[in-house]
Amino acid sequence: MDGTKKMTKLQTDWHGARVIQRFPTRWASGFTLIELMIVIAIISILATMSIPHYHGMVVSAQLKEALVLADQLKPALAEVYRKTGTFPADNASAGLPAPDKLIGNYVKRIRVGEGALYIELGNKVHATAEGKVLTVRPIVVEGSPESPFSWICGNASAPEGMLAVGEDKTDVPDALLPIQCRI
Repeated sequence: MDGTKKMTKLQTDWHGARVIQRFPTRWASGFTLIELMIVIAIISILATMSIPHYHGMVVSAQLKEALVLADQLKPALAEVYRKTGTFPADNASAGLPAPDKLIGNYVKRIRVGEGALYIELGNKVHATAEGKVLTVRPIVVEGSPESPFSWICGNASAPEGMLAVGEDKTDVPDALLPIQCRI
């Protein structure tokens, strides 16, 4: 021999015959670059799909908080309706503070108009909902003012036999509305 190492190795195949392996085998440690790139691509695709969904959930949660604020004003409107048989035309006739004094974390102002509550979103609300209006309207049984009434919000429609009071001025996209404001 000339003192150089051979790059071939004798092994046996599954029949027991001797085979020459030209390149030595060794255990790979770590990942190859292509494997890492595939993993990063998969994570990127999943993130791209989930971020818009998460964004919608954040705005929907902020709108729910705005609805909680509106819930506190409903009894004042109900009281006026019970006493007079009509819903209040504005904040003053409902016995509520001025619209710019009815504010919250995600609410810039709440205005009463012909019984409906118009919630203007602002302050710390997500940018896609900034300046948008969410409407909360009472619904009454047609032809029976003595019957109890309920409330709907957003683009929800009144059930059969009931009539929504006030104009729906909701301009928040349906995808961002809480479920109770869509059906």
